[in-house]
Amino acid sequence: MDRADTPAGSGAFPTRDAVVVALRRIHPFDQVPPGLVAKVATQVHWRPCRAGDVLFREGEPVRAVFLLRAGRVKIVTVDDEGREYIMHLLGPGDLFPAVGLFTGGGYPATAEVIQDGAVGVVTREVILNLVREHGDLAMALLMAQEERIRYLQERIRSLVWRDLRTRVLEVLVKHMGDQLTHQEIAALVGAARESVSRVISEFKRQGLVTRDPSGRWRVRTPDGLGGAGAHDGR
Repeated sequence: MDRADTPAGSGAFPTRDAVVVALRRIHPFDQVPPGLVAKVATQVHWRPCRAGDVLFREGEPVRAVFLLRAGRVKIVTVDDEGREYIMHLLGPGDLFPAVGLFTGGGYPATAEVIQDGAVGVVTREVILNLVREHGDLAMALLMAQEERIRYLQERIRSLVWRDLRTRVLEVLVKHMGDQLTHQEIAALVGAARESVSRVISEFKRQGLVTRDPSGRWRVRTPDGLGGAGAHDGR
């Protein structure tokens, strides 16, 4: 058997091909030629991560990018009064952070694991060297950054123009199948937990949302609000 004895394998994969398959499930490496993915795969260090682990903290120098193979990670910032705001909720297939890779500086927010999983780590130096050699990789990373910027722009529009009820419903629709607490939903919509709890209670009375025994949200959306019909999963 062709064992994955490179740093990319780190004991987590039976073969080098398995490492490449795992990497191609991480966006934007799904948009990169297979040969280049195989080259990147030799530079990835994979390791388990546990709920509560902090992968990096806001303000620390950007030294690496992270590839989420399994589990969930929240990207958060905290204001001067200690209130937490969730910038992103990340799942399998996500690469982060979205900024700082090319320009350096500090991480713009803190990355905390909220569900056990596995993460790949590639140093910033390695990525920059590969980008200098391969235009396809540079283009893929820039496209991924543009997608993240568009997402943030939509978040800003939602916070400015949409009422709390609509913002909460949008979050529940986007994260159907996830185990979000009321506090995490509040941190996503920029509101107090008590206000969010009242809105969710109203949705439950109306039959719009339910929560299964494991804490996963299910939503039946009305016409014109985030889609039609019931939906399970992501």
